[in-house]
Amino acid sequence: MPLTSLNQYIAATNTHEFEKVLPHLDSSFSHIFNGQLRDQMDEIKAYFTSNWKAIQDEDYSVRDVLYTYVDTNETVLLVIYTYHFKGIQNGQLIEGQGKATNIFRKNDLTKKWVLLHEHLSKS
Repeated sequence: MPLTSLNQYIAATNTHEFEKVLPHLDSSFSHIFNGQLRDQMDEIKAYFTSNWKAIQDEDYSVRDVLYTYVDTNETVLLVIYTYHFKGIQNGQLIEGQGKATNIFRKNDLTKKWVLLHEHLSKS
């Protein structure tokens, strides 16, 4: 179920351990945040890890989730939501939010939904 897959991805992200996030990503996963594209897994890992170091105890959550299948076989799914984060940066509590567009695909072999693309932007 796609909602479960999104929730599992968010839970893995909140562990702040890339090895727990990796199983939720397609091997050709790409990531865009504020116009910067990352499409190599080492770049993506470095970006995630850097963010987790910059914002201690970060909690990431989603709301206003909308799902739309983009193919008739129901193997590609567009997910749009508002993300929210809070944590400690330089000793100060920070919070923020933005818009997210994710594309999930159902793996042909495992039938598990994996994240193919994520595009985040600040509000």
